[in-house]
Amino acid sequence: MMRYWLLIGSALHLLSTLVMLLVPVRQPSAFWAVLDVGQGDASLLHTAAGYNILIDTGPDESVLSALDQVLPPFDRTIDLLFITHPHADHLNGALYVLDRYHVGGVVMSDVQYQSVQYDLLKKKIHEQGILLFEARADQDWQIDQQTRLDILFPFTTLHQQVFKNVNNASVVMMLETSAEQILLTGDMEEELELILSMYYGHRLAAQGLKVGHHGSKTSSSELLLNLVKPKEMFISVGRNNTFKHPSSQTLARLQQLGSVKRTDEVGTIIKILL
Repeated sequence: MMRYWLLIGSALHLLSTLVMLLVPVRQPSAFWAVLDVGQGDASLLHTAAGYNILIDTGPDESVLSALDQVLPPFDRTIDLLFITHPHADHLNGALYVLDRYHVGGVVMSDVQYQSVQYDLLKKKIHEQGILLFEARADQDWQIDQQTRLDILFPFTTLHQQVFKNVNNASVVMMLETSAEQILLTGDMEEELELILSMYYGHRLAAQGLKVGHHGSKTSSSELLLNLVKPKEMFISVGRNNTFKHPSSQTLARLQQLGSVKRTDEVGTIIKILL
């Protein structure tokens, strides 16, 4: 009888070992991924609690293959989608995301902007019954116990406001965890950088910086960089793009501060947060 139970015990141990080898245990982790979507901007925040926050969606359906690289095939939920501003290279991919993923809510500023894709996105959000939130600095997002998105701009509603340069209507946020702060800038240019620098000062300090406007010469001013003092900088930019982003002047300023990673050189960039 004793030999019988020993055989059963050995078989169960062998079975459990095989299960562990075939189905590896996945520990909770958090990461932020700057997605390779060509000449555009999209990033995914995945929290330790399992929430997926997509910030911008790039210019086309390439956002889908980029998401497939960082999320398992069974994960088809985007809990929150942020659209920083309605330029095509940040917004158009959202039309594909809404068809492929279950989106819990959308956060954007709803500035006035003439665009077929912008109008279509708002129509899809309404038709699918997706919750729509207005981006404002007095409405921050505590994603889970360890992850927070602090909206720095807009200060108040921008509903149907007209901007000569809609880049400076970008939703600007600070991604905060217990160990990390990353400033997320959309396509913010020097005009908005000056306003935020005067308003927040050294509160803009962060270990990481999502470089504004793909490294354009009109962004990442010395004033802003001296306040943020980032050690890691991330540029979402397309290979051999016609805009010649990032500019050599901007790169020179960034490289004096720390490491610069670019999607046109290394593809999707993954930053482990927790």
